[in-house]
Amino acid sequence: SSGINAEYGTNNTAEMFHWMNTQQLFLLVYVVSVMHALQQGYTDKAESYAKKALHLIDKQRTYNNDSLLSSYQIILLEQLVLTHLLKGSTSGATKGTTEVHCCLPETPPHAETPPRVAPHCA
Repeated sequence: SSGINAEYGTNNTAEMFHWMNTQQLFLLVYVVSVMHALQQGYTDKAESYAKKALHLIDKQRTYNNDSLLSSYQIILLEQLVLTHLLKGSTSGATKGTTEVHCCLPETPPHAETPPRVAPHCA
């Protein structure tokens, strides 16, 4: 345990967690619901949930541009691409792939030091 704390530069394990607020948890439920619906073959339900969650992300971005919102957005857009592929809509999948590409950060992931905070539910 002390090795982990030394690696993260803190003596308080609570500082290693990112406590999610209610809106972030609400979106997490949508993300999990989309993935579950898609795995069960309910493509229409997955698409509906994903669109609702993306709308909520857009609304939340007006007052909070959290990096977690960007992560959720990319995951949801990827799930929409899978939904379009399962439905046989290559044009929808191509459009979705373009949207995912536009959401990716400009700098390569190895160019910045990643944050040392693990997501955790409150």
